[in-house]
Amino acid sequence: PQSGWAIPELAAHTVMNGVFVQNELVNGQANFDKAAPVFLHEEDHAAHLLLLAMDYSHTNRPLTCTTDARNMEELGEQCSVRTLATLYNEQCTKEAVLQAVRNIGSKCRPDDFFVMYFAGHGANMGDAGDEAHDEALMCVNDMGGVSPETLLSNSELCAEVLAVLPHETRTLFLADCCHYAAVVDLSGPHWEGRQAVAISGCQDMQCATDNIWGGLLTHSLFLAVEKLSRVGRDHYSVGMLFNAALLEDEAVFGGRQDLYIQTAPGMGPDSMAWPFVPPPGYQAPLSRCSTPFGLDHQAAGALISPDLAHITSPDTLNVPVSVEEYITQVQGGPGLMMSKPCRACRAGCSTGQCSVQ
Repeated sequence: PQSGWAIPELAAHTVMNGVFVQNELVNGQANFDKAAPVFLHEEDHAAHLLLLAMDYSHTNRPLTCTTDARNMEELGEQCSVRTLATLYNEQCTKEAVLQAVRNIGSKCRPDDFFVMYFAGHGANMGDAGDEAHDEALMCVNDMGGVSPETLLSNSELCAEVLAVLPHETRTLFLADCCHYAAVVDLSGPHWEGRQAVAISGCQDMQCATDNIWGGLLTHSLFLAVEKLSRVGRDHYSVGMLFNAALLEDEAVFGGRQDLYIQTAPGMGPDSMAWPFVPPPGYQAPLSRCSTPFGLDHQAAGALISPDLAHITSPDTLNVPVSVEEYITQVQGGPGLMMSKPCRACRAGCSTGQCSVQ
């Protein structure tokens, strides 16, 4: 197990095969040709957002994912997305999700953004060594129950997205899961030549009993968007946003969730604009709950889960930063390819060998 931040040998994450990185800063430069929709003519470029979240209140592993999704819904509204569709709890059946992908995908034009946000449980279909091995989103039936039949596999989801979206549509998956692996995989040859990125927050199996059931990626993203706005950045790449979220995950939550970013073959995280740029003055939900004396738990009750409030370091919120130093960090680059240990390593797992890094 590792501890602290280190500067390892540069990993050979080739753009030819896409980028797949866990807990590492990536290239955060702005090397994209098409800006976020807010900077372009509204009729030519638009963002379409599909929000999926389940609390699994009828199971023995309940979550508070709809709270996080409603915060994401608010961000989408502030960013004037063209289409905003939600499926929460019992609405989130496998069939309904696929139909929503078809409906929203049919509205997307070349150069638009299709963004799918998922908050909930992930699952594994098959053994890791099995050729049929696949990760899946854990959907529900119309009674809120779960079963093998309610699982939506990565293969099924990607096939539907690829079938309905124009080749030039920019595609972004955001998945905040209490699962040990990323539930969306962009490594297949069908993604080659497309502008597609997946950002995932995952929970390592070694730490599956510490009751932090997701939400950290989502709030790290909100805090990253806020801080980038505070330092005057409103035109940046998905790579820069990921780097900023990674720093927030470490500072505010003690790195309790592993963050992944994956790109389609042939592109890097610097080659797609981040689509959600709110007006100046945006405050992340956690920042709105922050006071000089800690978190206002009454205000936090409607915005974050009690478990998340418990592990938040309030003294790291609304703290002034050195603009130059911060921008250097979130831009990434060879001198700053820092990595943090996985959550199992941080918890002092005694496996003798890290199974994640």
